[in-house]
Amino acid sequence: KTRKILTEKIAQLNSAIDEVSSQLRADDTANGAATASDEVEAAI
Repeated sequence: KTRKILTEKIAQLNSAIDEVSSQLRADDTANGAATASDEVEAAI
């Protein structure tokens, strides 16, 4: 049960990270946004 909850939380975090990084890319503000999100996904 704990594993399922953690999996759901990770999925929520991943989608939130994807939204933020896509917003940053759309604004052309942060060059490191895509790299940072890739590093977070790799860590998970």
